[in-house]
Amino acid sequence: MSKLSDYIGKSYNYADGIETPKQKGVTSATWIWDLGGDIDSLGDYIQMLNNKVMGNNYFIKSGWCNNDSSNECKGKDRWLFVRNIPTGHIPCTNLKTNLKGLVPGLFEDAADISLSAVINNAMGKGSAVSDKCVSRTEYVGTNGNLKPQTKCSSPYIYPSCTIESFKNNIDNTTIYFYILWLLLIIITLYICYK
Repeated sequence: MSKLSDYIGKSYNYADGIETPKQKGVTSATWIWDLGGDIDSLGDYIQMLNNKVMGNNYFIKSGWCNNDSSNECKGKDRWLFVRNIPTGHIPCTNLKTNLKGLVPGLFEDAADISLSAVINNAMGKGSAVSDKCVSRTEYVGTNGNLKPQTKCSSPYIYPSCTIESFKNNIDNTTIYFYILWLLLIIITLYICYK
């Protein structure tokens, strides 16, 4: 019998990994000399949001693999890989950083989503939910406790960030959205390495 977590994913509480302002040393004092310590605590908090690795990776069961799948996957359960732990890759570049916190993770997630990918996946033809499966090994679990697991899943196709991809798949408003995300990445990197 399947577990509920096979279908909806593993539970992970991000709030458990984030210290409260009080735990970080922020005071409620109104004295000017307390301001320096509070500003230092705010800097620590920003570093934590950019650098503390949180989240979990897992597979969820979603349908079956079709006859176009690799031999070991034909007719078997199809699993979707959910990556909630940031990799440190800067979207649309070949650069990798040590920034693996919540904020960099949001940038990676935004780059993984495109209008054409969402539509193709909804129709069962995209890289995330295609019925054509291959044997795929990914690291699952929480940070510090990741273990390789192999399942029949759609092969991962990295999001395309080329100008041609933008012209063919999305409108100008979405291009401006991606430019805004890129600017936010640059600002975040500047603040972290300043």
